[in-house]
Amino acid sequence: MKKEAKKKLYESTVELLKESDYEDLTVGKICQNACLSRQSFYLYYHSKDDVLKEIGRLHSAQMTKDSMRLARECGFDNINMDIIAGLPTD
Repeated sequence: MKKEAKKKLYESTVELLKESDYEDLTVGKICQNACLSRQSFYLYYHSKDDVLKEIGRLHSAQMTKDSMRLARECGFDNINMDIIAGLPTD
């Protein structure tokens, strides 16, 4: 259950960032969108910046494919993508 709550918070943040700017993002909005309490948020993260750091480090093959597809749908036809993998000690 704990991992599921953290995953919901992570996914909520990603979803909200697609719709609004970083400055407009709040812990309250993240929690409301995830249907979780602020207490749950602070069990896993100290601030919205902590979630953003995690987002910057985690990506999946599907997320990469979705990003490429969306870029093409927006009219970009010359797309280069650098994949950076962090070491376990990062």
